[in-house]
Amino acid sequence: MTVSKTIAISEELYDLLKERKLIGESFNDVIARHLAGIRTASKYVGGWSDLSAAEEYELGMSSKMLRENFLRPRFKMERW
Repeated sequence: MTVSKTIAISEELYDLLKERKLIGESFNDVIARHLAGIRTASKYVGGWSDLSAAEEYELGMSSKMLRENFLRPRFKMERW
């Protein structure tokens, strides 16, 4: 059963979601796709299983910053 809920988001977040939305995809699909990609370090790397929640968060944010600033193409790709 599908339940519909209304949430409030900033225009900046809306623009980010809209930018990541693929043809034929709903905003729900965009959010689900991105949330499905979230993983915790301790879950996948046994040597880090003793990280505190704060340390794990910090590691995740550092990794995200590196991906966003250094691994993404420097040009914007056109949507189909």
